Amino acid sequence: MSSRPEIALLGFAPAGGIERRPRLHGWAKFKIDEFVVDGFVVRVDALGVYRLEFPAHFDRDGRRHVVLRHADRRKDRELLARLLAALKRAGRLP
Repeated sequence: MSSRPEIALLGFAPAGGIERRPRLHGWAKFKIDEFVVDGFVVRVDALGVYRLEFPAHFDRDGRRHVVLRHADRRKDRELLARLLAALKRAGRLP
C-alpha cells in the first residue's frame, strides 16, 4: 500500500430495525489501493459523532480481534478519517 492510498467507496449497507440500537449506522466496503476491504462498521456515538471501525471478528469469549489495520496507529486514524470523508462525499453520512 502506498503512503497515501487511493480510496473508493464500493458499497454501503444501512442498519435497520433492531440493529440500530447499539448506535449502529451500517457497514461499508472500500477499495483501498488494490485491496477490496468489506466489513467496516459505521456507528454514531453518544454525542452524535460518526465513527468508523476496522473489520473485526469476535472469538468465543466475546473478545474483538481487528482483521486489518496499519502497524502505525497514527496512520490508522488518518485512514479512518479519509474513509469517513468518502462516506460523507457519497451522501451516506450527514
